[in-house]
Amino acid sequence: MSVERLRGGPSALIQGLDGSFYGAMGGGFGVQGVDGSLFEITPSNGVLTTLFYFCTSGSTCPAGDGAEPLGVIQGSDGNLYGTTYLYGNTGGIGGAVFQFNPNSTPPALNVLHVFCSLNDCADGRGPTSGVIQGSDGDFYGMTVFGDGTESECSPGYFGCGTVFKITSTGTLTTLHAFCSEGTPPNCADGTGLGGTGLVQGADFNFYGTAGGGANGAGIFFVLVALPIARVSPSSLSFASQDEGTTSSSQPVTLSNTGQEALAVSSIVSSGDFAQTNNCGSSVAIGSSCKIDVSFSPTQTGTRTGTLTITDNTGGVAGSVQTVSLTGTGANPAASFSPASLAFGGQAINTTSVVKKVTLTSSGTTALMNISIAMTGANAKDFTETNNCAGTLNMGSKCTISVTFTPTLLAAENATLQVSDNAANSPQIVALGGTGIPDVTLTPASSNFGSVPQGTSSVAKNFTLRNNQPFALSISNISFTGANENDFSQTDTCGSSLTAKSACTITVKFTPSLLGAESATLSVTGGSSGFSGTLTSTLSGTGIAQTTVSPTSITFAPQKVGTMSGVHTITLRNNLLTALSITGSSFTGADPGDFTVSTTTCGASLAAKSACTISVVFKPAATGTRTATLNVNDGANNSPQTVSLKGTGE
Repeated sequence: MSVERLRGGPSALIQGLDGSFYGAMGGGFGVQGVDGSLFEITPSNGVLTTLFYFCTSGSTCPAGDGAEPLGVIQGSDGNLYGTTYLYGNTGGIGGAVFQFNPNSTPPALNVLHVFCSLNDCADGRGPTSGVIQGSDGDFYGMTVFGDGTESECSPGYFGCGTVFKITSTGTLTTLHAFCSEGTPPNCADGTGLGGTGLVQGADFNFYGTAGGGANGAGIFFVLVALPIARVSPSSLSFASQDEGTTSSSQPVTLSNTGQEALAVSSIVSSGDFAQTNNCGSSVAIGSSCKIDVSFSPTQTGTRTGTLTITDNTGGVAGSVQTVSLTGTGANPAASFSPASLAFGGQAINTTSVVKKVTLTSSGTTALMNISIAMTGANAKDFTETNNCAGTLNMGSKCTISVTFTPTLLAAENATLQVSDNAANSPQIVALGGTGIPDVTLTPASSNFGSVPQGTSSVAKNFTLRNNQPFALSISNISFTGANENDFSQTDTCGSSLTAKSACTITVKFTPSLLGAESATLSVTGGSSGFSGTLTSTLSGTGIAQTTVSPTSITFAPQKVGTMSGVHTITLRNNLLTALSITGSSFTGADPGDFTVSTTTCGASLAAKSACTISVVFKPAATGTRTATLNVNDGANNSPQTVSLKGTGE
């Protein structure tokens, strides 16, 4: 290493951005007027280069560059910054703050500020150490002597000292003057003499030591010089919140604990969180503002976000303070089983059996604020009871019991409505039923059709139904009307019909007359809900057991002794059983002139069927010829007769 003879003590080295080491040396070099230097050491070869000499006197020394440098730092702009204990040609204790550009050609030193070397200098005198660069980009340091006269400071010392701030362009501000209050001065806050310089903590405050103090033993001090943001709390946790709804807000306090106004450039929140605030663009020294944060989950489960405050904490524009945000999105949901209730037919003014609906809390959180009501056109005819409390925990169930008491003989409808905190509230269950008579007899009328006289019809069934929830006593089942005796019945009803059951009345029609007949079936009964007579109208027609068609035939004039064409007669059995046929004959004035040529009628004619008899005419003489065909059978109107007539020529 190349070494030059130096006088005085060197400062600590710093390594520059270019890799070289830089330092300051106080004292002279045996050269008149030289009092300190700045130097560079190249680490690759150990060569030391003196960058600048400070002078205090002599014709060869430039005035005003200071003397006795106390150390250097490299600023963020690449320049070297430092202080001198003395200043210029005067040799007095004043000192200076300098800026040195090692990259200029030639390297240039710029004196940013010269401290006062006389008594009563408000900016202080005699820096105690070099400067540091604060987080705001400005430079900070201390002086040995203060802004009062030497006699005003602690006896035996040369002053009180200051803490100062200076910009890269040379604007200096005294931040604190030690031992500056009272006469004699109160030096409880220490004096600059004995100070070791400043450091800046992670909290942006400046820390240092000073001499003196209340007991004269020296002090450790903290200097708050910059805007400092403090956020409380550092995190917010929101309770479970229903999806699609907004929580109550929680407060965050932004405080400025520094000594300059805090500039606030933005306050934003992320995720499912929103904020409002009264902070404006600045928070004054010692003041605070309020930020209200709310939570509106868009999905279920854990949701996270960040409240981000951008300000100039520590004098650094773009500083960021954050508050972590968490919350849980919930989705209360309600489901029903079944989704509808059908009560079917229910006797009017009677109450149905209970039908039940199960309400389940099927969401991701409790179903709350549950209320149940009946709505709809016939809501008053439906009644519910339930064991559902106001809150139903997730996965829990409760039961709603519903009954139907119709007041109308018609279809009735209503809605079971459940209101709660689910997104699809209110939920509904459709209810339906039909009011029917307490007791019914069906059908209301019946026609037995055509029935052969003296025979019984096919049986027809009538249903007596008790729709009531209690038994129906039956006192009488009978027929009334003009032809009541031609109707008969058997039944399964007995004297009492149990609740919600039916019995059968079987009726037959046996006409005693030819022609239309009618009667009324009457059922008389009683119960606690019904008393009276139910009726059904009966009708039918009595017809002959056997018929012939046509009942008369007139042949065309026919020559005596010749045979006419055939005329056909139909014999019909109207009975439900076979008809016996015993034969046929001709009677009357001229029975020999008429003959049965062919017949399909045997000894028996099946039920509800017909046969034919063919007749011809052969006159034995001229003039009108007549006879009667008689068919003998087992019907009650036997024989069946057909009048025959012809003319002989």
